[in-house]
Amino acid sequence: MPITIKLLICFSLVLVISRTRIPLSLSLLAGALALGFWAGQSPAELGATALQSLTSWSTFYLAAIIVLILFLSRLMEQSGHLQRIVYAFILVVKERRAVAALVPAMIGLLPMPGGALFSAPLVKKAVEEAEIPADLKAMINYWFRHVWEYWWPLYPGFILAVGLLNVPVWQLMAVQFPLAIFCVIAGVIFLLIPLKGLKKREGPDNRRESFVMLIRESAPVIMVVAIIIFLNLLRRILESAGLALSYPPELSVLVGILVCIIMVIRTNKLNRSDIRKALRDKKYINFVLLILAIMVFKGVLSGSSIILGIKDEMIAYRIPLLVIVTLLPLISGLVTGIAVGFVGASFPVIIPLLAGFSPLSFLAYAALAYSCGYMGMMLSPVHLCLLVSKDYFSAGLASCYYLLIKLVVLVIALTGIYVFILTRLG
Repeated sequence: MPITIKLLICFSLVLVISRTRIPLSLSLLAGALALGFWAGQSPAELGATALQSLTSWSTFYLAAIIVLILFLSRLMEQSGHLQRIVYAFILVVKERRAVAALVPAMIGLLPMPGGALFSAPLVKKAVEEAEIPADLKAMINYWFRHVWEYWWPLYPGFILAVGLLNVPVWQLMAVQFPLAIFCVIAGVIFLLIPLKGLKKREGPDNRRESFVMLIRESAPVIMVVAIIIFLNLLRRILESAGLALSYPPELSVLVGILVCIIMVIRTNKLNRSDIRKALRDKKYINFVLLILAIMVFKGVLSGSSIILGIKDEMIAYRIPLLVIVTLLPLISGLVTGIAVGFVGASFPVIIPLLAGFSPLSFLAYAALAYSCGYMGMMLSPVHLCLLVSKDYFSAGLASCYYLLIKLVVLVIALTGIYVFILTRLG
């Protein structure tokens, strides 16, 4: 049996198991075991590979960052800090169509499971003066809630992609930032332009004071990006001066999030009871287990000759690399409904196939894979934010998908043009 078929069977096994009540982490471990045994690895070899993957510094950094991100989100939510950011933003903006889109986008700055439910009442308030179809309101809330995740360093899916690609954080941020712009363009065309009958809101008496309030409340989040940029610039300056520094690309994110957490605790004067309350969440353990399973899955792939065999078969059967790079993440996103799911399931398969590419082409194909996986996630019927947005606005699922498909097609088309240009430049 061709190696490519074996890999697809194992890949399908992961996706099928994940559609049951079995956690995705166990699904990935089952896929890794099946793949390892099929590739001829002994139990001892599989155990050694798993141990090496679980004890690597990269695994530690990824798990630590994701736990801290969830902790930060919980602190900002329960302290009311996030609500204050949104309120200040509403005071600054007059255009109601902009408010309708930017409110869920502001809340989307922090990864929050089902966060679309938090922004839905604010979107409803922003457009209450006009008669707008329920599906349009639901999709405004859903779509703009997710425009950041391509490049924002607080999202676990993006951080996992950085770790698996083994590239500096700023490079992936820079390459994937245009993907977020494509999402905004699609949202403006299909969601905001059709909004009619919305009057501009009356601005506050002192807009400057409101803007200062917005900056002050957003300072912890802004600090994360500032620290990442500063540490990466410092590293490049020191390297140009002959002082080479060797540390994982995730370290700058880890430092930024720690500083952000300290700022949130001090700003909101949180006590030990508040911190303990934020720490009591089973999601921390679930996400850590998922990261560990992903790293084992990646380790089994890297430790076998499967990838080399796939490359040989791709040449022999003339299977375009483009097909694998686009379809595997798309299917993973559809099935799992989360960014960590499609990155963890598909990137370990795709990344070794890109070996030998120029740095820019490597990042371009990675961005294409991420965009396709992300669009699959947005279309997934198990995506919690889609379901809560639809239910809150009492919208029909079919009409929501009618809008979603148009949005997804445009984003993928723009991404294809963008990647084509990057590969020609690289």
